[in-house]
Amino acid sequence: MLRVSPIVAFVIILVSPALGADTGRLDHSLFDSVLKDNVRDGQVDYLMIRKNNWGELNQYLDKLSQVHPRSVDPRDKLPLYINLYNATVIHTVIERLRDGHSPFTDSPKVFEEPLVRCADQTLTLNKLKDDVIGRIFKDPRIRATLVSASRCSPPLRTRAYRGDDIIETLDASMRNFLSKPALNQIDKEHKTLRLSRIFDRYADDFGGKAQLSDYVDGFLKEDVAGFNVEFVECSEGLNIIHPRSGRWVKVVVDKTGVMSGPVQGNKTASAQHGEIFEVLGEKGDWLHIDRPFIDAHGWIKSSDTAPLSLPKSKR
Repeated sequence: MLRVSPIVAFVIILVSPALGADTGRLDHSLFDSVLKDNVRDGQVDYLMIRKNNWGELNQYLDKLSQVHPRSVDPRDKLPLYINLYNATVIHTVIERLRDGHSPFTDSPKVFEEPLVRCADQTLTLNKLKDDVIGRIFKDPRIRATLVSASRCSPPLRTRAYRGDDIIETLDASMRNFLSKPALNQIDKEHKTLRLSRIFDRYADDFGGKAQLSDYVDGFLKEDVAGFNVEFVECSEGLNIIHPRSGRWVKVVVDKTGVMSGPVQGNKTASAQHGEIFEVLGEKGDWLHIDRPFIDAHGWIKSSDTAPLSLPKSKR
């Protein structure tokens, strides 16, 4: 008889449809819009999402939070959880964004915070990834779909996952992940595969470390079965690219004031080191800035800021 742990048993109940229940298909078009406009070669324009798509992203997560998995068509369950995970990661990065800081590499505890809203409960990112997606769906290709917002992460797709073509997109995501030379490399001369640490961490999903070369060969058709396997290190920096428009600055002092008007204005907020703002105009030594997440602008001393320097998009 199959035995499952209490945690897994709980999750099975969570994701299993009630017998005879009506099922519906999920609409991911809001997330499609966010990804299509702001993802380039797996890197993310978080600042443009903050500027142009913040409302859409929040609306999408609100929508998913109201979906009970029991009401979802079985084909849509895995896409629901993959998209929920990735959208929550993007949302969390934007809320905590600072120049030179990745909340997922500098503060790993973020994966243990109750950030994921699902039906009538709140989960951590790790619980969603490991106790729901990993243990229930048991498909190693899933490891190429879940992003951690670092440059070591599998590339983010430019559209949401959907039930209608989930098999094809799982295959495509794994092939795309394996084909990125910064993440996975083939050394035919020395018959060696240098793979992402994801394959090391989740080796059991792929049948064990001894089976990794056979698994890779099955996807890339590169005749690498039986190759030695090593695991590579890569940059844990945030997978952020420079905004494609506008003038942006970062705060370079420990703390500075944001004023309601230049020189004579009342102080309305404080800005911390590394915070990023879009410049709307300037007057003397003051910059007119957009203040994120609120419908108000402000002024900040230009001498307390510096131009933002981030990787450019490959678009």
